[in-house]
Amino acid sequence: MKLTNLCFVNGFTPAFMKLTKLDLPVSTSFRLKSILWQLKVQETLFNESRQELINKYSEKDENWKPALTEDWKGIKIEKIEEFNKEFNDLVSIEFEVISEKIKLNDDIKLSVADIEALEPILDL
Repeated sequence: MKLTNLCFVNGFTPAFMKLTKLDLPVSTSFRLKSILWQLKVQETLFNESRQELINKYSEKDENWKPALTEDWKGIKIEKIEEFNKEFNDLVSIEFEVISEKIKLNDDIKLSVADIEALEPILDL
C-alpha cells in the first residue's frame, strides 16, 4: 500500500500507536508490527530531511543554530515561500508499505480523527 510523508504530520503516528496497544488477533498484531518497522525507517528519513530544510531556511542565533520565535513556540524562517514549497514537496513523497490493509473488528473503538488518519492502512 502507498502512503505519503504527510502521515507523519497529520496525526497518523499517534493513531497508529493506539492500534499497537490493543489486544488484537496475532495475525493483525504481526501485520501492525511489520508496518511499524517500515514506518520507523521512513519517519527517520522524513525527520532528517525536515531538519535539513529547517537548517537551510531558518534564521540563525548567535550559536548558528535555528533561531526561535519570540514566543519560543517555533523557528524563524527567512524564506517562508521557498521553505513551504520544499516542505510540501517533502510531505507529498510517496512510499510503499509492504502489507495488506488491516481489517478491524467492529468492537474496536477509534475516534473519527483516528479513523481518518489511519484510513490508508485500514480495510474499511
